[in-house]
Amino acid sequence: TSLPFWGSEEANTVNGTEGLFFAPDLDKNATLTTFVDDLFRANPMEFVSEEEVMSLNTYKYQIPLYVQDNATNNPINKGFYSYGPNGLMNLTAAVQAPVFASKPSFLDAEDWLADEVKGLPPADKDRMDTNIWVEPHTGVLVKAVKQLQVNMMVFKQTSFPGLKKLRDTPRYIPMAKIIETGGMDDSLLTTFKNKVFRPRDLFTAALWLVFGVLCLVAVGSANAVLSRKYKERRRRRGGMVEEAEDEVEENLYDVLEEDEEKKPLLKERSSSPQSPSSPIPPSSPQPSSSPKQSSSPKQSSSPPLTSAPGFQPSSLASRESADHVYLSI
Repeated sequence: TSLPFWGSEEANTVNGTEGLFFAPDLDKNATLTTFVDDLFRANPMEFVSEEEVMSLNTYKYQIPLYVQDNATNNPINKGFYSYGPNGLMNLTAAVQAPVFASKPSFLDAEDWLADEVKGLPPADKDRMDTNIWVEPHTGVLVKAVKQLQVNMMVFKQTSFPGLKKLRDTPRYIPMAKIIETGGMDDSLLTTFKNKVFRPRDLFTAALWLVFGVLCLVAVGSANAVLSRKYKERRRRRGGMVEEAEDEVEENLYDVLEEDEEKKPLLKERSSSPQSPSSPIPPSSPQPSSSPKQSSSPKQSSSPPLTSAPGFQPSSLASRESADHVYLSI
């Protein structure tokens, strides 16, 4: 669909929505497009801020300044025949009359336009601009305020007595002011909340509940695994301790058995009359161990230990001293 009276294909293209609905999940950096019947053209809307309207979080959009620029500053507006001052939109081709639209009190237009009109209230952007507030998740329009000022271009005309005194350059005289507002009423707002936000809140709560249950299951599983590993480690450590205790006990038994085996030998050595701490003199004969041996007629003819070849008294004393140390231990 296209319009027949603008000067370019882009200008004649009908695009955008009527401003009641937009795409859901709005992006702040995205530009919304609305078709404005009063201006016979599609206008872009850009994000300005987040505001709470009727207890709803909304995105606020406004018409950017470049839409009202003339063709010198914005070449796209050549198709709309915008060859006049900045801040005016030429509607002459659409209405077949020298009509120009602007914001109220020539807001965002060149200063001289308002200076030439007496009695015009001062421009106020907060009160006189066109704004829409959209719920970002659904793209539904919550509130809208459209404000336009219709201006007539007049210039010197010698054929009309009332226009003879005008200067040759055109002047733009405000003729009408259009204010349109709309939005949700209380009943529609209640229905919107019940149909949109309550199911969403319940779904969000259910997701958090499932997430909490999964967290509890994960924590319980991790606790069970760690507890099992801890018990297994303790069991292994206890087995190692038991093996070490058994080995120590076996070594102790071996030591005790060796002591039991050495006790008779130590007793025999301790029964000898020779003191282990006093060495045997090399020149004195070995004393008899008992009176029977000394009085026996069959006395051994073997030489004494001191006279045996290779006998060393010091080595014998060292050995007996070592046995004495072992007994003391």
